[in-house]
Amino acid sequence: AWNLRALPDNTFAACICQDEEWTLAVDGQEWSNRFDFIWDLQITQDGSHIGLAFQTDGEYGMVVDDTPWETLYPNINGMVLGKEGASAAVVQVESMAAADVAAFKQGIFSVALNGNRFEQTFLNVWDISLDEPGQGLVWSSRLTREAYTIVLNGIPWETSFQSVWKPEFADQGESILAPVRQGGKWKLFKDDEPFWTTGFEQLW
Repeated sequence: AWNLRALPDNTFAACICQDEEWTLAVDGQEWSNRFDFIWDLQITQDGSHIGLAFQTDGEYGMVVDDTPWETLYPNINGMVLGKEGASAAVVQVESMAAADVAAFKQGIFSVALNGNRFEQTFLNVWDISLDEPGQGLVWSSRLTREAYTIVLNGIPWETSFQSVWKPEFADQGESILAPVRQGGKWKLFKDDEPFWTTGFEQLW
C-alpha cells in the first residue's frame, strides 16, 4: 500500500497492490478497475472526486472515481484534476522510437480532456490549467526549437515568445493571464496582449 491520504470526511484512500494488480482503496473498499500501475493520486478539495494516472498493457490514461478514460495513449504526464471531476493530461499521440529526432520535431504531444485529445500537436506541452467548470483548458506550449506560446482549448495565441510559464484563468474564466518572456524580459500578458508594460528579470 502506498500514498495513504486523508479525505475530508475522515476516511482514508491508498494505492494498493494485490497479485501484481493495482487499484485504489477508500476506507478499505476497493475500486472495481485494476491496472498494471497507478500513480499521482489527486483529490478535490471537498473530497468528492479522486483521480489517478494509470498504465495498463503499455498504454496510459487517467481514472476518476473508478471510471477510466476510454482512449489511452503511449504516454501521459502533467495530470490535473478539476474541482468538478474533469481530468486532463499532456498526452503523447504518436509512438516514437528512441532518439528519433525527426519524429519528435514533427510534434507528438497534445492535451486530452477526459480522454479526448485536441487535434493540434506540439513540440512540448506543460502547465495545464482547467477552468472552474472543468470545460476549458489552457496550457504552455513549445512550437519550435525557439518559439513558445500559450494555447487555449487547442488554439495557440498569435504571439510567440522566448519562453512562457503557467497560464491561469482570470475574470471568472473569461480571460487568460500568463508570464511570458519577450525581448529578454518577463512580462505579464492577458489574452495575448501586454498586461504589465514593465519587464522583469523573472516572474513566477
